[in-house]
Amino acid sequence: MGFDATPETIQAAGVQAAELATELRGADCGSPVNELTAAIPGTEASGAGMSYATTWAAALASWCEDADEFGSSLSRAAMSYRTADDNARTEVVRHEPKLGGPL
Repeated sequence: MGFDATPETIQAAGVQAAELATELRGADCGSPVNELTAAIPGTEASGAGMSYATTWAAALASWCEDADEFGSSLSRAAMSYRTADDNARTEVVRHEPKLGGPL
């Protein structure tokens, strides 16, 4: 029996989430939509496109913040697991002479 998720894999996932959020944060997803709205000025579609571009950019920014927080949470969880493992190891080693068995 073992664990499918180790502190190392959890930490790696946290780093990857933060890296992807950083990479996506630089995306200008509204620009192509704004180019379209500039091609059809004064139309209802133009106004809707501008609104959509702004909403899309805000949603991406929010998603990147959420992904950053998720990555940080994974990193904190990995650290907590390592600390708990280290504390358990210390206690087992400390009590090993009393148990009389091989550890």
